[in-house]
Amino acid sequence: MRHPDVSSYQDTGLSFTDLVASCDAVLGKCGYGTVTDRVANATPLMYVPRPDWPEEATLLDWLGAHGAALAVDPQRLENGCFDDLMESLASMQITACRPDGAEQAAELLAGYLCE
Repeated sequence: MRHPDVSSYQDTGLSFTDLVASCDAVLGKCGYGTVTDRVANATPLMYVPRPDWPEEATLLDWLGAHGAALAVDPQRLENGCFDDLMESLASMQITACRPDGAEQAAELLAGYLCE
């Protein structure tokens, strides 16, 4: 049973990537898919820090290099007091990356192959 205040992205008829690309910003956690989809589509991310997650520091460094994210304190999120962060997200100049990781990996591996 779904909560009446919640909707699913499947209800939009869009793929998850297309939905992310059509958003002004995303509120989420700092995870691999969240981070890469946001930067590839130049969609800013407002995230709640997860200091106990080992990969977070590396992902935050990468997000910072692309100017793509702002942290929000969980208390501010619970209180709904983050309109200033929304203004900051709207003015971000994100350096989008090309989603060409498979090509990069193939080029790297090709260097190890015998001719």
